[in-house]
Amino acid sequence: MPPKSDASARLGNPLWTIPLASLTATRERPIFSRSRRPALAVQATPIRKEPAPVVVEQPTRPLLTLLGAIAGDEDGIAILVDEATKNVVRMKTGEKFSGWMLSSVGKRSATFQMARQVAVLVIPIP
Repeated sequence: MPPKSDASARLGNPLWTIPLASLTATRERPIFSRSRRPALAVQATPIRKEPAPVVVEQPTRPLLTLLGAIAGDEDGIAILVDEATKNVVRMKTGEKFSGWMLSSVGKRSATFQMARQVAVLVIPIP
């Protein structure tokens, strides 16, 4: 059977001769819409992505190890090791280290405060 040309294919159905761009009635009055009105074109507003806030979690205790404590009646001195750098740190009552303030020194302990957090470091027993 010889292939059909475009001209012979269009002769079979008279609607094939009508260009689709000229068929606007179904766009203007949609068949499957109850109101027979075209859907309103909704323009979506672009969503702005804000960067997530960086949460820096504060440690629950100072990153120090207590090596020695000199307790006085009102003041005290704590001898500590910085766990990050392994440096020896000497602190008097009232001084701060990474936001933690040395609030008191006992015979074998040192108490630190940051905001509402309290941490007590104790000299390890050998």
